[in-house]
Amino acid sequence: MTDDHAPAGLGTPETVATHLTFLAGHLELVSDARNKAISLEGTTWRVVAALLHGVVETGNSLALLVRSIRVRDSYVLARALFDTTLTAAFVLAGGQAVAERAERHARQKSHRDLARESHVAGQTLRLLWTGSVDVSQEPELQAALAEYTGRKGQELRDWTPENASEQIEAVAAKYGAQVALGFQAALFNVYRHGSEAAHGTLFGVLYVLGVTLPGGGPKDEGEYDRHRCEHLAALCLIMGCALSSLLATLAIELQMPALGEKAQRLWDPVQSQPWVSRA
Repeated sequence: MTDDHAPAGLGTPETVATHLTFLAGHLELVSDARNKAISLEGTTWRVVAALLHGVVETGNSLALLVRSIRVRDSYVLARALFDTTLTAAFVLAGGQAVAERAERHARQKSHRDLARESHVAGQTLRLLWTGSVDVSQEPELQAALAEYTGRKGQELRDWTPENASEQIEAVAAKYGAQVALGFQAALFNVYRHGSEAAHGTLFGVLYVLGVTLPGGGPKDEGEYDRHRCEHLAALCLIMGCALSSLLATLAIELQMPALGEKAQRLWDPVQSQPWVSRA
């Protein structure tokens, strides 16, 4: 959506504002769903409620950056928003077993965080908690630590063996391919470029400036303004799509059909735009 063939209307402040409203409306509905999830018992809802808190917080931070026209950092937050949104849907799709896996990962990670060291260039940085935990008296913690420790004693950092594509496939298997499409769109449009920006690569900087395109980037400030608006409008639309997918799963699992209906109505202002297709 952000190349030389992007529709002229996409690169306007008005379109950014419309798509930002689209994103914000989804975040409000996710907040409503979180309030319901908090009231429910069980591991799955405990995990999902926490993840939804992260979705709302990061989503609102992304909205702030969009309003400030901060394109590169918006990609970083969009990547974080995508990851958290997909994790919540993946946990819902997998149920208690996947939720318990997420909790085990968080528990052993929290324990490891109590004592950390860094050895670089002959220097050591160390952070130690002044209290103590007798791991021998915590069989569940022992098991979690063992689960996330490799054969060579290294920490296994991924909380689940499924990659993002496989998580989306799990969501599609339970809720249908149409529900999973929003996650696929975000994976396709945000995952790679958000990672490049977060990792500080040269490409990550040049991409948002538009200079990676054949023929170079914007030639004047007017073109650059349009280019930035194209990025921001696309990000808001795409992340709104991912949140739509999450809300579809929540509407089913929370037995809140009104949640899905409200999410559907959020599409009305953007549905007629020529670059928007829900097919």
